[in-house]
Amino acid sequence: MTRQAIYAALVRLYPCSFRKEFGDQMMGTFQELARDHRGTALNLWSVVIRDLCRSLACEHLDAWTNGMRRPALKWMLACLVGASASGVLIFVFMQGVNWIVPPQMRENGSFFVLARNLPRGVYGAIIGAIVGAAQAVAVRAHIRNLWLWTIGTVFAGAMGFPLGLLLSRIVGIPVVGYTAGVLLVGALIGTVQAVLLRQSGRAALGLICWNAVGVAAGIWAGVGATVILGPPQRTFAEWVIVWAVVPSLVGAVIGLLTVGPLTKAIARIGGSPFPATKTSS
Repeated sequence: MTRQAIYAALVRLYPCSFRKEFGDQMMGTFQELARDHRGTALNLWSVVIRDLCRSLACEHLDAWTNGMRRPALKWMLACLVGASASGVLIFVFMQGVNWIVPPQMRENGSFFVLARNLPRGVYGAIIGAIVGAAQAVAVRAHIRNLWLWTIGTVFAGAMGFPLGLLLSRIVGIPVVGYTAGVLLVGALIGTVQAVLLRQSGRAALGLICWNAVGVAAGIWAGVGATVILGPPQRTFAEWVIVWAVVPSLVGAVIGLLTVGPLTKAIARIGGSPFPATKTSS
């Protein structure tokens, strides 16, 4: 295989739209570089591969985020930080509940821990509040009311998990109910986003589906990380990993999978900010 054929195969790794616009130009530049190069073949390909890896990452990021890097980075950072902060807050909340209502030993010798027996919707609402608020700040230039975004996300978190658990009891397969719950949480969040970003039809459906997939993938990634790491012991570092680092992984996955449809929705409404109001300040 010739050098040109190898490089042509590498060019195919770029997004289709980029290849159509710049593919021929890249091939011409490579032919000139290969013709004028005086070093070894290893030296030539090390330069080419290094440049190609860097540009590939940038072009695929631009393609997935519709060329809106700044809003995309804000969104992904909001998802990551919001999820991490929600994990820390839930830990603090549980410790507070345990302090107010200490674990009690039952007659059968088992312990009753109130914090572990609260409705799942309580924790879903806490996660929704923190993550929703962080996301609302990230897209505050494109929505009229930050509080509507946050309240909608709280509602999604509060309703999705209980309904999923109800389904698991009906079906009799816990993993099915849990998956249905997180899919429902994501779908409800996507619905809120579609309404507030004024999307309809296929655009709205895309937001809903990608949020459902993103939330499910993110939470299952967190579950997998928790299984691999095992239960936390008594060291501070292990508690930080379980309650802050693992949730940040969940948020990172959600942000990465949802940033594409989110930026596409922003592009559809023109990407221009609304006039400043008291509710969005």
